[in-house]
Amino acid sequence: MTRLVRLGASGVQVKGYVGVREEERRVLRPLLVDLELQVEYDGSGELAGTVDLEAVLGVVEAKLRKGFRLLEDLAAEIAAGVLGLSPRVTWVRARVRKPLPPVAAHLEAEWAEVIQTRDGEGFLGVGGEPPT
Repeated sequence: MTRLVRLGASGVQVKGYVGVREEERRVLRPLLVDLELQVEYDGSGELAGTVDLEAVLGVVEAKLRKGFRLLEDLAAEIAAGVLGLSPRVTWVRARVRKPLPPVAAHLEAEWAEVIQTRDGEGFLGVGGEPPT
């Protein structure tokens, strides 16, 4: 019996080159990544019947190997990469946070979030479900 299950990882600590200004992109910055996935789990009790979290984290690490000007682009790349891991993944929410960004205001962090479904992108609708 297939069940829709939500899986997640929050506060994944990574480092990457992200920034609008070139001098920002020269500095390896700490980032936090939060992921939520909806997965068609087959109920087998086996890892093959779901999505391996290690593979998901591998996508995050792989995407960070290149630099990004915008957090939005990094979040979108991560979401697309995780969605591409398996047809079992029906949607992904990827949020990337940059602690203490170099801006005039005193911010704890800035962030960007992308939600990608098999049918495209969009924010979750009524009841927390992807838009149809």
